[in-house]
Amino acid sequence: MAYLGDHALLRLCGLDPARPEPSGLQGWTVRCTPQRRTLRMVRSSAPDLYLKIRTRVPARALLEWRILVRLAELGFHVAPPAWVAWHGRTSVLATLAVPGRPAQVLLAEALRADSLQSVQDFACCAVAPLVARLHAQGLVARDLYWNHFYAQRLGADATLWWIDVERVFAPRWGWRRWVVKDLAGLLASFPAARFPRGLALRFLRSYAGGCLPEGWKSFARSILGKARRIRAHQPRYGA
Repeated sequence: MAYLGDHALLRLCGLDPARPEPSGLQGWTVRCTPQRRTLRMVRSSAPDLYLKIRTRVPARALLEWRILVRLAELGFHVAPPAWVAWHGRTSVLATLAVPGRPAQVLLAEALRADSLQSVQDFACCAVAPLVARLHAQGLVARDLYWNHFYAQRLGADATLWWIDVERVFAPRWGWRRWVVKDLAGLLASFPAARFPRGLALRFLRSYAGGCLPEGWKSFARSILGKARRIRAHQPRYGA
């Protein structure tokens, strides 16, 4: 079995760097699909680890590793990659746990407390510029939802940690379509029945660098239409 990454963290998971065997990994299952299982491994004397075990297309683990490294190089806060190992059709990607809680949870709590200012500051001053910076690099997320961002608190200066980046890529065509999908993912996953119209416009303005872009009404309609389709879609294996 081949691997890349930290020897010490590999041993922490009970694997021998010379002959790692992913089938013996133990932890709490936090998500499971027919070809993928995600475990959380907790050790009292070491940071928590998340292990994404795939039993199909092992190249995806190495691709996600490279995406994590690339995004970190570009200055994004992502789940730090610990190690990746693969053999045959099985692969394991280990990442360190990130601080905070899912942004979707923080937003839902703020909305229940009627703390709309903190929601606006977080969305428009922390998240919108981050998405704009990603797109400025010629990259799109494809799966961009609030629960993929972690933060310790809401606010304009909140530090955002990004998880589940495995589908990030640089499209060679259809750029507008992918940008619309990213922004629609955030609109669709907002933890309320609807994204407040005023906040949506402020978010779009912030994303565009301070003023609404030319043709923004058509752009906004495309985002809204895609968001409706995302909300109507029933995930096969849960969120």
